[in-house]
Amino acid sequence: MRILSIIIIIVYLILQLFANSIISCAISNLNSWFKMFIVLAKLLVDYFAVFYIYKLLFKKNNDSLNLNKLHFKFLLGTIAGLLLPLIVTCVFYLYNFNHQLEVNFEINFLTLFVNQFGISIGEELVFRALIFQSLLNLNKSFFKSSIISSLIFCIFHLNQIDFNMNLFHVIINLTACFSASLLLCYLYYKFKSIWYPIGWHFGWNICVFLLFPGFNLFRFNNIVFESKSNFELVLMFLLIATTVIIYSIFYITTNRLKN
Repeated sequence: MRILSIIIIIVYLILQLFANSIISCAISNLNSWFKMFIVLAKLLVDYFAVFYIYKLLFKKNNDSLNLNKLHFKFLLGTIAGLLLPLIVTCVFYLYNFNHQLEVNFEINFLTLFVNQFGISIGEELVFRALIFQSLLNLNKSFFKSSIISSLIFCIFHLNQIDFNMNLFHVIINLTACFSASLLLCYLYYKFKSIWYPIGWHFGWNICVFLLFPGFNLFRFNNIVFESKSNFELVLMFLLIATTVIIYSIFYITTNRLKN
């Protein structure tokens, strides 16, 4: 059963990789509305795929997928996800207060929010509700399961890393991606619900892709742009440090309970 489970999950991951590549190529020239509908369609497929694959492997439903108190769990997760990038973003704009910043009023807020919501749900379903939970069922170790699933998460996000940057920036980006996945695994495990990590993922993405300089809402001059990379590094370091602290505390308390 263990070997069969691993084979099914690997096959599903390969199909996910191909599907993501095909969709990325297909939607590159489409307008934001078509992109939104494609993201939602894939989300629907992911939900049913995760639900039935999990049921096939473990002969039971994944309780973390239930919608009980969805609004409360999602809201708490979103607030937690907004916290770090919002603080760093506010400091960035205060630091660059004397430089000209232009607001971009051409953003389609509805499609941006729906797309990020769909991406957050889809990735959490695949990487937390299916992969992490399946690994947890198979080896009963939180730390092993979170590390393995986070490595897989990083592999799937290699296309978002700019390898033209210097080696230090590449390592920090990969470490931050790995740390984010570890944190999401912890939220999923701690609160026994997929909606906390979905909320955190959504909150983080919205703040970074909407408010953080250089993405959507604000345009700025070259002087401001030069300081942007420093603040990105600060944000990544804070994310990595937060994950290390949380995992250290969790590891210590877990060992104490065992003893």
